[in-house]
Amino acid sequence: MDDNHTDENPDQSEESVGSEGADSDTSPDTESSLEAPAEVPEEDAPTISEDDVESLPDSDIDELSEAQYSSQKAMTLLAGQQVYEFENIYTGSHSGTRLTFVEEDVSSGGRHAFYESNAVGDWIEFSFEAGEGTYQLDLRIKQFKNRGISQIYIDGSAVGQPLDFYHLTARHIDTEIGQITLDDRATHTIRFEVIDKNPDSTGYILGLDAMVLTKQDTLLVPDAPVNLKTGIQSDTTVNLDWNPAVYSSGATIESYEIFVNDVLSATTPATKTQYTVVNLTPGTSYSFKVRAKSQGQIYSEFSNTIQIETMSGVYVYEFESLEEVTHSGDRLSRIEENVSSAGKHIFYESNAAGDWIEFPFAAEAGTYQLDLRVKQFNNRGISQIYVDGTAIGHPLDFYNPSARHINTQIGEITLDNRATHTIRFEVLDKNPTSSNYIMGMDAMYLTKQTQPAAPHAPTNLKSDIQSDTTINLEWIIPLQEPGVVIESYEIYQDEVLAATVVGTKTFHTLTGLTPGTEYSYKIRALSQHQVASELSESISVTTLSGKLIYEFEQLPGITHSGDKLSMLEESKSSAGLHAFYEANAVGDYIEFPFVAEKGAYQLDLRIRQFKNRGIAKITVDGTTVAESLDFYNLTSRHIDTEIGQITLDDRATHTIRFEVIGNNPASTSYILGLDAIYLTSISIDTYEPNDTPETATVVNALQTYESYISSKTDVDFYKFTASEGDTYFLTFQSPSDHKYKLELLNANKQPISVIRQTHGRDEDVSFYLAKNSFVYIKVSSLNGDYSFEPYRFRITPAPTKQYVYDDANRLTKTEYVQGLYRYQIQYEYDRNGNLLKKNVLRTIITP
Repeated sequence: MDDNHTDENPDQSEESVGSEGADSDTSPDTESSLEAPAEVPEEDAPTISEDDVESLPDSDIDELSEAQYSSQKAMTLLAGQQVYEFENIYTGSHSGTRLTFVEEDVSSGGRHAFYESNAVGDWIEFSFEAGEGTYQLDLRIKQFKNRGISQIYIDGSAVGQPLDFYHLTARHIDTEIGQITLDDRATHTIRFEVIDKNPDSTGYILGLDAMVLTKQDTLLVPDAPVNLKTGIQSDTTVNLDWNPAVYSSGATIESYEIFVNDVLSATTPATKTQYTVVNLTPGTSYSFKVRAKSQGQIYSEFSNTIQIETMSGVYVYEFESLEEVTHSGDRLSRIEENVSSAGKHIFYESNAAGDWIEFPFAAEAGTYQLDLRVKQFNNRGISQIYVDGTAIGHPLDFYNPSARHINTQIGEITLDNRATHTIRFEVLDKNPTSSNYIMGMDAMYLTKQTQPAAPHAPTNLKSDIQSDTTINLEWIIPLQEPGVVIESYEIYQDEVLAATVVGTKTFHTLTGLTPGTEYSYKIRALSQHQVASELSESISVTTLSGKLIYEFEQLPGITHSGDKLSMLEESKSSAGLHAFYEANAVGDYIEFPFVAEKGAYQLDLRIRQFKNRGIAKITVDGTTVAESLDFYNLTSRHIDTEIGQITLDDRATHTIRFEVIGNNPASTSYILGLDAIYLTSISIDTYEPNDTPETATVVNALQTYESYISSKTDVDFYKFTASEGDTYFLTFQSPSDHKYKLELLNANKQPISVIRQTHGRDEDVSFYLAKNSFVYIKVSSLNGDYSFEPYRFRITPAPTKQYVYDDANRLTKTEYVQGLYRYQIQYEYDRNGNLLKKNVLRTIITP
């Protein structure tokens, strides 16, 4: 199972150890935007504006703060509504910097309370009098861009959802908070506690205008929770989650009640919409439903009912429940999460290779399939797993770009009869893109094995032939145990299942790959009982780049002199197939059309030789490029052979023709085996090889560079190092009517700027570099476009401008160099010294 969900936000940056909250000492921080310094509020000017209040001298502030009203009773009664002005019911209790009362025409009663809280945890409390009963609580507040988010409490109990006082522009709003029930105490309290602020807000201020209580004659029935579902269950637990009840009825939710088989099992607060039901029986079906309860003790209808069966036939161990855990000393937390088995998982903040954590568990002697449920993220390590001191399976990579839980097969283990066993995770390394070595461990599954023996793993996995978009794999299957039959093979590409091949084959061609890209491969066998072998050793293979590759079997519109043409599958053939043309006499021919741009190329061929082959003359567009190519060899083999240089004109379609002119005296026939064409541009690609950052061409400032994208897979890399800390300007120009992509990469080869260049238009980009730091400049084809016209670019430091003035001290000319161009700006004035026009002359700087 792969449960994708929202990325984690640990409480420390990815350069340091991340945290997931829960049982640890600190809770995870949410992401927040970096804000500019707070600006002076741009509100409509009241009699005493909030801007004025913030700038008043201390004596004035004290005077305003002390101008309080002693009445705690409602000042207005309107159609059953009791209206309380916050500036009249304040009793002098708050934690923050200061409280002032601001006059404003749009404020209820002409004033509102302006509470300058400045941090999470600040609070302010007001007292009021109201009779016992149930009320609808509404507020009138003042919003602005420097406001916080507050939780509201009535007599110490949280009411409604947190209230965001943020708005880009200043405004008063009336907002419904929810239903409250007041007891018979003489005086009640309403408290506002700052819990956060909007990412766009510059402060935590609260603007409080008025409170309105409306007596409720009839208690409102809350709406039912919806979309009850389960994401994960174990043998004794089921995780439930649901969507909150819709507040269309106006009722305020106090809690949710979870029913198992129609019996109340648990109650959760309204803020929690997930729950793990525990102590269930393995292999047993249960029904679950949820209902909401309002603050008025009124119940909603039930949610949808779901039927779930707990797991059976498998022993489930929750890592967070295992006792006497030992580890190498880094921080260990237990994280609550609805997609974790039993609702929690272990978060172990290992931070270096060699760190470890070990869990004891009890199980009977026997052979088991060991599977794990783990939590992956972009700050995770790679771990080797040991059971009772023995390494099991391949190292397990906890890395993934986004947070997710996955179930993964580790392998088969055999446990002896000791009372307590151990499973140990030891950090070996981390993914190159991971920011740390953390491990997230959720659950361990042991399944007793009664199935037939597993097959032996394939061996000698290799790749002898690749193209720009294909890789051929082949392997050997060792002798199997009696009764084991290989039904299929699973091929994994970069740890993901890429293909399944029938058990009678021992080679496969992977297609649709990216030119010039490295891939990792491993393979395993599956028996007729679907028992998997161990994975083979992994190999890394890179697709070809920098040349045009044409597979003969894929070219459309083939013509020939009438003899039989077949496409044969073979492990050594490029892309897995080759053309088998059964010519049988001198004069027989076969012709293939292909498309390529005008230019000069090196022509190479991959052919299939054998003892029944002929000799062919090769022509391209009617011009002979090889007088004779002998396809004969005593044993069958594929070879790559250089044919020579060819020049293609600008016709839309070209042809390559093979005409039989004889055969080797030892050959028994005239057959031709044609596998692939390779065209490599030899025209003018100035700085090759520079297809990778490691082979990047070094470039300097104040020098113009010209080169070529000579094929759709060609990539050019350059490396620029700053001689001084400065802002640098790069101007890039592609050939007319061609589309290229320009990228700037940092020292870690991560993009810092991407420009899609179109139709020869100049593109300018600026960047700052510290002294001796560098960037990579990457130029590549966009949508397969390339040309034999050059692209050019030039880098310059921040320009030094030269100014020319006339006798009247008026600026008449400015000159400077930036990127590819020299700029001259001329200024013309009338006789009174007024600027009439400005002429800009731009001259390209050639190499």
